[in-house]
Amino acid sequence: MKFNRMPPAEIRSGDATNMREAITMLLNAGYEPKRPSDGQLKLDSDTSFYPSKGTLHIDRQPHGRAGSGLELLKEWMKENPAPLGKFLSRSAVSDDTNSDTFCIAELCRSIGENSG
Repeated sequence: MKFNRMPPAEIRSGDATNMREAITMLLNAGYEPKRPSDGQLKLDSDTSFYPSKGTLHIDRQPHGRAGSGLELLKEWMKENPAPLGKFLSRSAVSDDTNSDTFCIAELCRSIGENSG
């Protein structure tokens, strides 16, 4: 199935903590991950992250990427930044958080990290 046609990554009841954290982290940072199966997040058309295993796999490569868990996902996010416009258009924070404020804070933090 093509990336554009995959269902969006959304937190489901019964999801493990690592799946919930990965989805929240990606959406809060402005990515638009997909969820083609219960245990897989598709980060872009070529990259899959499996939160329960903590592994990241690039299509057409024989082995998963070295590292594991959310730290590996964070590393990938630093190497593949989300377009800045998405910080203001998408959020996945819980109902008790002001999502616009959170997204703007994340945008400012990201700009600060990349300006040095």
